[in-house]
Amino acid sequence: MQGYIKSKMKVDLQDKVNYSLLLNDESYNMNELIGKKICLTFTGNTLCGTCKDKKVWKQGHCYPCFMSQACTDICIVSPEKCHYGEESNPCRDESFAQEVCFKTHTIYLSYSSNVKVGITRGGNEKTRWIDQGATMALPIARVKDRLSSGLVEVELKKYFKDRTSWQKMLKGSSYEKEELLEAKKQALEALKNLDVELVDEDITIINYPVLEYPLKVKSYNLEKTPQVEGKLMGIKGQYLVFESGALNIRKYEGFEISINIL
Repeated sequence: MQGYIKSKMKVDLQDKVNYSLLLNDESYNMNELIGKKICLTFTGNTLCGTCKDKKVWKQGHCYPCFMSQACTDICIVSPEKCHYGEESNPCRDESFAQEVCFKTHTIYLSYSSNVKVGITRGGNEKTRWIDQGATMALPIARVKDRLSSGLVEVELKKYFKDRTSWQKMLKGSSYEKEELLEAKKQALEALKNLDVELVDEDITIINYPVLEYPLKVKSYNLEKTPQVEGKLMGIKGQYLVFESGALNIRKYEGFEISINIL
């Protein structure tokens, strides 16, 4: 299989997460490669997903597109920094704002490497949790738009982390449901005076297709080491987990790769 990585891996939550990778216009079932020795090679070619320029700078975009697309604006990473309506710094894309930002958003707690707080667009919860490598998660509140979710998240960051340690996440550390429920109680106490809709939903448990987690974790860099070879031990979050390291597929959107079974 060979082609440009068009996006992060698509996910489907079953007994274990099913992963598929889109190369050019062809979708490949990545779970079928687990347990097999493979060779993944970066050809040296990149392609901007927006303008088709040959030089990718970040997140599958060339520099001009990264600096102009709404999906790469600062408010995507920090929603509390939404600048919609500002005359001096207007929204990059009105239609994007209406389709993404002015939709109901969910505030949640999850466990990936630690208990963390996060936000995501309504209906996207399970995909978001899987992308972060969470093993369990539950919604705690909903708000009317992305800006509101960011402001709530800022408040909850006083009590919880908002980032995942990918190294700890890939070591497969365990966590108890009761601990997440205790964290929920703390979060609800912090939210009681805020304008949010509190929700009471069950914890979602997520199992990943991993044969064995590595004792030591290192991240492969395709720009420095364009060929990765070894037994694919599993997939978690957006990482391909090998015996001796892991590769973050999401980091290489716009890169042309080939994957061969050895």
